Amino acid sequence: MDQLYKEVVAFQRRCRDYLDEPSASLSRSLTNEVQKLEDEVQVKKNARSVENRVKSVARILEEMRGGSEMSASHVSELIRQCEDFQSALRRM
Repeated sequence: MDQLYKEVVAFQRRCRDYLDEPSASLSRSLTNEVQKLEDEVQVKKNARSVENRVKSVARILEEMRGGSEMSASHVSELIRQCEDFQSALRRM
């Protein structure tokens, strides 16, 4: 779980860095949801709860496809990272 936490913190930084419009509604939703993800991993919530949070983050990223909040390539990269998180959580 410690390695996962480090990866989530790096993911959180990338999300912030990649946002082109941080004040947009979807951007704020993403930032809040990723913060909740980081909190859940930090307090070592069960893997199912964390996986549900990852799915929620991925849904917000899907909504951002084609929008102006973040470039399409960054959205795709972050969605792939969410899929990697989900795979790692299923193995726990």
